[in-house]
Amino acid sequence: MSAIQKLGWVLFTVVLITGGGFFSASLHAQPEEIEFCKDKERGPVMFPHESHMGDHECLDCHHDIQNGENVLDEGNLEEGNPSAKCSTCHNTESKIETREAFHRQCMGCHDNSKKGPNLCGECHTLEK
Repeated sequence: MSAIQKLGWVLFTVVLITGGGFFSASLHAQPEEIEFCKDKERGPVMFPHESHMGDHECLDCHHDIQNGENVLDEGNLEEGNPSAKCSTCHNTESKIETREAFHRQCMGCHDNSKKGPNLCGECHTLEK
């Protein structure tokens, strides 16, 4: 095999690998920050999604509990997919509505890990 053919194969492989990586990353693109609770009294919560992704597995927070087991398919956790939004399941018609679900999940984790905000004003920030 000539040097030019070898170079061609190397470039082809790099493009294939890099292109595949970009495609894969776009399938699971996630927002860096998510705004929750646009409450006028307490203020919104800006959730640092990206920093939590580094410390936790997706299924630590995202769930679809059936018969006591989390059966959520991580492949469905794409930005813009309604099934990735907490409020799709946790709403006024559900057993655990959105506010209670967030407080249980976020504060429970912060209590267990002994780090992160736990007081109202540490998450809910009123604009000044």
